Amino acid sequence: MKRHIHIAAICFMPILFSCASQNNYREDIKNAIRELNHSVSEAPEIEKSRERSLKELKSSLNGSCTPRQEYFILDSLYGLYYKNNVDSALVYAHKKSLVAAHSNDSDLMVDATLDLANRYAISGLYNASLDALSSQDSVLYFSSGNQVEYYIAQNLIWHGLASTTRDANLRDIYHRKEAYYISTIISYGTEDNTIIEYYSQYVNRLIQNKEYKQALALLDRRLDCGELPLEDYPILYYFKAKIYLNEGDTDNALLNFAISADYDVRLLNKEGRSIIQVARLLYERGDVKTAYSFIDFAYKGAVSSDARICLNEISQILPIINDAYSVRERKLIRSLFYALLILVLMLVFLVYGFNALRQYHQEVIDAQSMIKKQNEEIQAANVALNATLGQYLLLFTDHINSLERYRSKLRVTAKQNDIQTIKSELKSDSFIDEERQFIYKEFDNAFLGLFPDFIEQFNALLEPDKHIGEELIGKGTLNTELRIFALIRFGVTDSVKIASFLNKSVSTIYNYRVKARNAAICERDSFESEVMQIQNKKV
Repeated sequence: MKRHIHIAAICFMPILFSCASQNNYREDIKNAIRELNHSVSEAPEIEKSRERSLKELKSSLNGSCTPRQEYFILDSLYGLYYKNNVDSALVYAHKKSLVAAHSNDSDLMVDATLDLANRYAISGLYNASLDALSSQDSVLYFSSGNQVEYYIAQNLIWHGLASTTRDANLRDIYHRKEAYYISTIISYGTEDNTIIEYYSQYVNRLIQNKEYKQALALLDRRLDCGELPLEDYPILYYFKAKIYLNEGDTDNALLNFAISADYDVRLLNKEGRSIIQVARLLYERGDVKTAYSFIDFAYKGAVSSDARICLNEISQILPIINDAYSVRERKLIRSLFYALLILVLMLVFLVYGFNALRQYHQEVIDAQSMIKKQNEEIQAANVALNATLGQYLLLFTDHINSLERYRSKLRVTAKQNDIQTIKSELKSDSFIDEERQFIYKEFDNAFLGLFPDFIEQFNALLEPDKHIGEELIGKGTLNTELRIFALIRFGVTDSVKIASFLNKSVSTIYNYRVKARNAAICERDSFESEVMQIQNKKV
């Protein structure tokens, strides 16, 4: 029964893992994506807050306003729609233009014209944008201090034309015009300049020249200066991400794109392209679900705001992610079906197992009782065998000692009778040594017959570089250190008795025991207890 359950579980685990997210990201990237997810989920509430602000501004438009007051209210409304609803922004840009013309204020007219041209360019209406800019004398853009904004609008137009035309010759012309206005924007700016376009254009040029370190340093100095307009942060982080992407550092690119996208979402900037890049990088890492949620959010925002540039980028990747997401959903449905099928099979196995367990329950209890009884008998036999063998060894020791005493007596007798030959023979230790070696050999054979892998099990209790007698494995013999612990395995723990049997001093036996305890991988005090637990694993 257990075997059947294990098989079912093994089949089920790949399905569970296939449903799990593959988010193997750095911790800071996980946090950034988590924050972006949170902001995306909060976007409707942020939108409602913006709608309340719009409602309050619109209600302030009444007949009591002066043309100038009306213009700045319309300008605030334009600013709220600027990056999240191109159509509405165009409406208020037109209203600003009418109020400015009615007020006959050249500064207001230039400002309104620039806003109108900017929104036309974002919508892809490049000719209309050029016409709007041409409607004012170019001198006015300079006298009003709006020359940089004028160059920015021109750059938007020529960049858009270069990106959309299929004519190679026209594209080259448009790129040259774009490059001219980029250079002009850069020439008007400094690092102390608060115009974000200076940084975006300058950094973009550094990226094109592959001067990545200089570009990063410029962005980091700007980010570290503090007190920046909130709208600058998504742009600065977007360009940091582009630099890392060009360097092949996709981790830091993903991190900075996510931070940039988070600012865009919280600012309701539906023209932001960072979230598109986040979706693309997540898709490349296999996180299709999160990639789909972000690209879907970006698509809906771009459609609602009529952001053509973003829609062009989204159109390139959305079908790919959408197809991958559809495949993922089909796999998930198939996995859920298989999971349900396996659960049904497991239920059948469980019912079968329950019935089998009821039938075999008593047999298992009887078998356990029998095994317990057999184990007790084996343990008792082992105790008896150990005791008998210990006594047997002690008898050998007593026998050797008796021989030693007898030899001493003979030596005295021979000396008294001046039998030189007998004295010489009796003075020799060869007889005793041979007898001891015979006993050790018999002991080794008997012990290794009971515990053939004693040396391996004993060394397993020691540190790898402190093993003893490994060269004796398979030779049927032990050395002095191993014999000490062989006797301990038999229950002979008295150092005096061990020293007597091995014909060593008690201090020598003690030193060997201490040395082994110090080399043990277990607690020193329990080492010899572990030795006494060594069993015959080859039985």
